[in-house]
Amino acid sequence: QQQQPCDPGSRPRSFLPCETDTGLQLYQELVVPAGKECCLFLPQIPSSMLADGGTVKVDDVNGRPVFYATFFPQGDNTGKRLVLRSAVDDFAFGYFQDAAKGGVLLDGLTLYHYSGVPFGTLQPDKKGGFMMCAINGRTISIQDDGQSQVRAIHVGDNRLLAIMEFSLNNTVQRIMRIGPAGDAGLIGLMMFGTDLLLYRLENLERATRNAGRDGR
Repeated sequence: QQQQPCDPGSRPRSFLPCETDTGLQLYQELVVPAGKECCLFLPQIPSSMLADGGTVKVDDVNGRPVFYATFFPQGDNTGKRLVLRSAVDDFAFGYFQDAAKGGVLLDGLTLYHYSGVPFGTLQPDKKGGFMMCAINGRTISIQDDGQSQVRAIHVGDNRLLAIMEFSLNNTVQRIMRIGPAGDAGLIGLMMFGTDLLLYRLENLERATRNAGRDGR
């Protein structure tokens, strides 16, 4: 049996009750129970790790490791870019690969279940945020609200699934709060996935600027 992602804590301050299955669950045992919320601490990922690979841990409110997130460089022979594993038994809950069609890389990441079955695609949207489009037709919008918060919202009913905000205590970390029926593993993977995509977009913009200067 897998470890619960965290101590669910007290009744949520910002999340509405959820009586129905959202259809956006990567692994059932990581789903936050009704009337609870889960709080996890995500570290900031340095650019060197996004480029060359490495592993970080995700802690609960008591400082205990819950997940390990391993990043892989583009073109790694595993074909993977990011894997989320249990800190207890090293079980892999899911992973991202670069999205591709006909051998051509696209601007997103494809998320897979632990079994290797595709779950959906994470990609930039036209609002400057990101969208997780699941195979079953459900969609999660990930948007920065401009006030040091990133919100994950289920597009179908506009329900808030998770909030991520920054903490400046001791070291810069990101506090991720997941509401009822939210999958802590799925939300964590998506937030780390946006780190990879933002890094890719910044590199593309830099290359475009450099090419423009060289062409003058």
